[in-house]
Amino acid sequence: MCEPKRFLWLILAIGSSLSYLVLPGCGDDEGEGAAPRISNLFIGPASAVVLQRGGELGVTVSMDYTDPDGDIAFVRVSFRVCGKGSMRQEDIAPMGITGDQAGEIWISAQVPTACRPGTYMYTFSVLDQKGHQSNRLVAPFTLTPLREP
Repeated sequence: MCEPKRFLWLILAIGSSLSYLVLPGCGDDEGEGAAPRISNLFIGPASAVVLQRGGELGVTVSMDYTDPDGDIAFVRVSFRVCGKGSMRQEDIAPMGITGDQAGEIWISAQVPTACRPGTYMYTFSVLDQKGHQSNRLVAPFTLTPLREP
């Protein structure tokens, strides 16, 4: 049987070794942080008539988010203008969420309506101040033909 003092040192030595192996994956990982997550994407209106509002229509976009670091910097919208050409990105800074770890983001965006009738896809994600990008959510936007009276 071990002496009490020796037994205590043995437990401390084993405990220290185990915590050294386990703790590097824990904590706040200063400089690294965690990526935000988004869900429940809404875009409205989700459709328009070709050339409505002179070729560009304002839409409202909302989504729920969680961000353990509370440092969301902007919403990134990725799209191809009229479904053609290279992928473009616009970054929009959301208002009123600084420091919040969860909530709802509301932004306004412009959608071109001077395109051919069809359904166009817009991809949304959020980025935090450390550059971590969330998952991506896709919203369709449909342009219908101009109806003549």
